[in-house]
Amino acid sequence: MTWRERAACHGEDTELWFPADRYDRRGLDSPDTRASIALGICATCPVATQCLEAAMREETAVSGRWGIRGGLTAYQRADLARQQNRCVECGAPFDKSRTNRLTCSEECAEVRHARSKRARSARRSWGADKEATA
Repeated sequence: MTWRERAACHGEDTELWFPADRYDRRGLDSPDTRASIALGICATCPVATQCLEAAMREETAVSGRWGIRGGLTAYQRADLARQQNRCVECGAPFDKSRTNRLTCSEECAEVRHARSKRARSARRSWGADKEATA
């Protein structure tokens, strides 16, 4: 049996771990949000450490960070990567002397900037769509 099969989330609805608005950080403190329910399940998981290690290994600039893995949100995993002196885009370790402690190279910095720009645009259009349907 693999660690994934022993996970507390095994067999649960995966949408709990991947909210519709991947950029929305609000509502995590509310006990009835999908993210809060997912984090509660993760808190009881016997293999949360393996899940988090896999997430930190697998998440790159290509795959991006999304959802809850290993009991942490995408933002929390990005913070963890930064604390570990790892590039938040590709996960590569970098020298502590770098002034930009988020990315390891200009290429990763550009990818991060483009991703942030797309996220802002998506949030704006999502808000506009919501207002148009109201």
